[in-house]
Amino acid sequence: MHTVEAMLETHPKNLGQVDRGRLAACIQACYECSQTCTACADACLSEDMVAELTTCVRTNLDCADVCATTGAVLSRHTGSDANLTRAVLEACMAACTACGDECERHASMHEHCRVCAESCRRCEQACRDLLDAMGSEDPMTKGLPVENRFRLVLVWLLAASSLVLFSVVAPSARANAPAQDPKVADFEVDFMTDMIDHHAMAVMMAESCVQKAVHEDLASMCESIGATQSQEILQMQSWLAEWYGDSHEPQMTTGQKRSMAHLDRLEGEEYEIAFMRSMIRHHWSAVREAARCLDNAEHPELLSLCESIEAAQLEEIARMQGWLEQWYDVRGGRPADTA
Repeated sequence: MHTVEAMLETHPKNLGQVDRGRLAACIQACYECSQTCTACADACLSEDMVAELTTCVRTNLDCADVCATTGAVLSRHTGSDANLTRAVLEACMAACTACGDECERHASMHEHCRVCAESCRRCEQACRDLLDAMGSEDPMTKGLPVENRFRLVLVWLLAASSLVLFSVVAPSARANAPAQDPKVADFEVDFMTDMIDHHAMAVMMAESCVQKAVHEDLASMCESIGATQSQEILQMQSWLAEWYGDSHEPQMTTGQKRSMAHLDRLEGEEYEIAFMRSMIRHHWSAVREAARCLDNAEHPELLSLCESIEAAQLEEIARMQGWLEQWYDVRGGRPADTA
């Protein structure tokens, strides 16, 4: 007997007429789908053509959060509300449908997307089976258009649970609004636009490093830089759209293109020294901009990101400086602890 089934069997309260087999299957499918979607989003961020997978990453993460919430709500039965149960299942089916459709678009190119699409379909079906087993449709939603029903189930979900699902699928009005001060709003737009370009350069450098680095520690750090900064690009693009109705695709300057061409011509020791020195300079630039962001930005989400950028890149600067001295007896510029 699976642990989910065992917990349902040992619940001290009568669970009523609910089909325990379908309930257990749905809970298991929800948690499996949440893990699979999270892993698929992470895999997408490691693909060479991550820019083509932006929507896939977003639907993966939305679906992962909705499925995890559904599994948690279905696991609680004391004082349960049939309206909430239906709401959760409706929301989960909608998220799984969207994510499954998006992953299927990329399944022929990426095996992780094929696996994720199949998991979404299983979870969608498990939610549908449990809804069917619950009997007649709730009169509050019967006859409403699909789009209105989905909005309503999200409202129910927020009101009836202590979870934060609504912040995932429908950000608050404050989060969607521009900064209140026009000068701050201009700063945030300029900062995110510039940092998207800056991150894109770092991602390109990191991808080159993964292929050309001699030391495994350096290659591993470059993988992390590429994944983290790709995700941060997507996040800033999302905030530009949500807060300011703006969009921005990464752009490279002529100087950056020359720098990349120079690195591409190097190999071995020469490459690693040139790469780390260049990335250290690049990181210091990001640290300075992140400090300006902390002094001038308004949105808490952006402030949190700037704190993460500053901390992560100072730590990476220190590591690269240590490697330059340890491996090549070369200094790596201004020490990170002087920031």
